[in-house]
Amino acid sequence: MKIECRVGLFAVLLGLASMHCRGEGAGGGGVGWEEIDKIYGFGSERTEEQKAELWGQYKGKKVQWKGTVTSVSETWGNLAVQVRMNPATLTSDVLIILKESERDKASRLKVGTSATFEGLLDAWGAVIPISLVQGEILQWDLLL
Repeated sequence: MKIECRVGLFAVLLGLASMHCRGEGAGGGGVGWEEIDKIYGFGSERTEEQKAELWGQYKGKKVQWKGTVTSVSETWGNLAVQVRMNPATLTSDVLIILKESERDKASRLKVGTSATFEGLLDAWGAVIPISLVQGEILQWDLLL
């Protein structure tokens, strides 16, 4: 996979840079965060049974979302990034299990970084965040 990164020279001179990296062939999914959050978020009026039934329509769909990194860690032997999608969320709304090939990019992420990522919808729960697998980091802001 070809990866292209750009940092503006003016931003570097000022000490602030936005790192924009994009993998070749990265396309977004058709499912927006707002749609998922409306059904599975804390404000949802759906029952757990209704949510479980609806999940069959979403599981395995590719999504591309942007949020704020709250954690980068090894989870159950997998490289994981947790992301806050809603400003009012205290911890994270999405857990992304990254592809092993994303390790170098993940090592550059910092808490508070804004990042665009994509992956396949995998699971949801009342306590755990929405989870994605086969995650890729497409773009992130990097403060120098």
